[in-house]
Amino acid sequence: MQPILILLALFPALASAGQWTVRATWDPVAAADGYRIQWWLDAGPKQIVSATQPPIEWQLPADAGGKRLAARIRSCAGGQCGAWSDTRTMTVVPPAPTGLRLELIWSTQP
Repeated sequence: MQPILILLALFPALASAGQWTVRATWDPVAAADGYRIQWWLDAGPKQIVSATQPPIEWQLPADAGGKRLAARIRSCAGGQCGAWSDTRTMTVVPPAPTGLRLELIWSTQP
């Protein structure tokens, strides 16, 4: 049975740092001794992160806001890996701005 990617969540790390942390978790496969997660932003290059058990976290680049994140996973045992899972996607929404200031100005002219 292939692992099922059940959660792909984005968390802003530190707003001043300008990075996102991705946390992925899945239903483990009994015979697996490792997992490979392949991820990419829009049509960019594919990256691989490895884990021995869920969850796993990795950082996205600062310019990820507004891009589409895609990820898929496969289980491995004894150096052999199975097929990739279905791909999960989500849009990386930029964090809310901080430091908003308002100024109220009184004028007697219409």
